[in-house]
Amino acid sequence: MVLPAMAVEQNPANQSPIDLSAGEGRAIAPTIGISFSYDSNTYDTDIGGNNSWIGVVAPAVLLTSPPAQKRYALLYTGEYGHFFADSADNYNDHSLTGAARFQFGSRGQADVAGVIEKGHRDRGSGQTDGLDPSSPLFPTQPDVFDRNTLAGKFHYGADGNRGRLNFGLGASQFEYTNNSQRTQFLNYDTQFASAGLSLLFHQRTAFVFDVIFTNTDYDRIQTGAASRDNKDWRYLVGMTWLATGKTEGSIRLGIQQRRFDDSTRAQSSNPSWAVDVRWSPREYSHFDFVTSRANEETDREGLFIDRSIYRLAWTHEWSRGWQSIARWERRDSEFVDSARDEDWSEYYLGMRIPQGRLLTWDVGYARRSRDSSLERLVFDGNMFSIGVNVGT
Repeated sequence: MVLPAMAVEQNPANQSPIDLSAGEGRAIAPTIGISFSYDSNTYDTDIGGNNSWIGVVAPAVLLTSPPAQKRYALLYTGEYGHFFADSADNYNDHSLTGAARFQFGSRGQADVAGVIEKGHRDRGSGQTDGLDPSSPLFPTQPDVFDRNTLAGKFHYGADGNRGRLNFGLGASQFEYTNNSQRTQFLNYDTQFASAGLSLLFHQRTAFVFDVIFTNTDYDRIQTGAASRDNKDWRYLVGMTWLATGKTEGSIRLGIQQRRFDDSTRAQSSNPSWAVDVRWSPREYSHFDFVTSRANEETDREGLFIDRSIYRLAWTHEWSRGWQSIARWERRDSEFVDSARDEDWSEYYLGMRIPQGRLLTWDVGYARRSRDSSLERLVFDGNMFSIGVNVGT
């Protein structure tokens, strides 16, 4: 029933961190995950000597009301990380999410979600990308931030109707709470709205059109620098389909335009897309292809990031519920109006092994690398991990 709370940040006008369409389930669903991993390149740099064992404890508690005209849910997730090589990298992340669904007859439905999050950026990422860990400029602790988000969406049109409309509205606030000398210019507020149309034209296949507007205002401007406040429009058109034969998914293509409030900043218009397709040759074997291209705020070089993401995964369930996972992911990032351009990729192989009804083991290996136009950002690394998940 639970999707990552970060979904609100990735597409705040269209996603909810909790799936309220699921079945009755349990009113209280606690889970906990414990993992140990070895990272050969903790700070994502080609400078050696920054490997570490890492222990992570991730508890979660989900409270839900039974299915009804009004349904509510409350979710807490935490992540506590401990680095054996250097305790300065330790972190404690928390997220509290509330969601509600209101049904208005057979045609109207409103979803509301709010998220309070306390998170971090690992040392060697974000603003500290590529820094020498032995440099006096390397931070003594991870950058810590607060993010608060409130989003709502209204749907009009019953399931099976030829046409359905949806409207979204919300706002979020992002603020770093430490290392202010360096991070104070990265705090911003966002307001967003969306409108969508879905036209059913063949059984479970629909034509869709979405418009997403985002307004971003930064709290402070560096002396002598132009404002990065901007307005972003994203237009997508395509189709979605439910399970028809062996495939299901959605394909939406369009453009994204960014206009800065400061007239000295160049405007931009780029292709944009969102594709999510699953092919299931067998009921126990699935191939997933996900790709997107969208603008993101930057915390280092450039005015913003024009980022394309590609992900291909194969999951296969063997005898007795054993499941293998093979995944490849690539992120192509262009830091607009800067010399920085990079490609990040990761390969992952893993096994998921159930033991009883409430316990699952995960074992995996990941290799990640980054090629960049800036030599100090080039790196590769390996991670081996083993973990156990306990709960419903």
